[in-house]
Amino acid sequence: MAQPKGRIAIYLVVFVVLLGGKLGYDEFDMRKRMGTLPEPATHAVDYAKDIQPILEETCYECHGPGKSRGELTFDTREGLLQGSENGMVVKVGNSKRSKLIHQIASPQDDLGMPPRGTRLPESDVALIMAWIDQGLAWGAVDESGSE
Repeated sequence: MAQPKGRIAIYLVVFVVLLGGKLGYDEFDMRKRMGTLPEPATHAVDYAKDIQPILEETCYECHGPGKSRGELTFDTREGLLQGSENGMVVKVGNSKRSKLIHQIASPQDDLGMPPRGTRLPESDVALIMAWIDQGLAWGAVDESGSE
């Protein structure tokens, strides 16, 4: 018969393996999807000109001012960085590792966003990717790329 300390160790190992398997699956799924993502836009992205209109048209219905479905809001930088009830959605500086990009680039039959209507065109996804990669700037960007 196993000692009580031995049982605790066994339960702990099982828990870690199960948790690691879930984390491993999420990582595998994200890596698998990375190959299907468009390349980020190559020019300096301006939030007011390039990003805000996309967010207003496709995201604000659920995640705009005064709305935070899933505890996620896109109307402030802080709100976006806070993430959702499921955790972080953007990894500043690395769009391909950002859940937001995987959601908006998902095919229609997947659990992508927006949940209704047509998916964002690749050009819009590429702009949002560049915006994340360039630091998620919320203000105007000058020709040198700084706020």
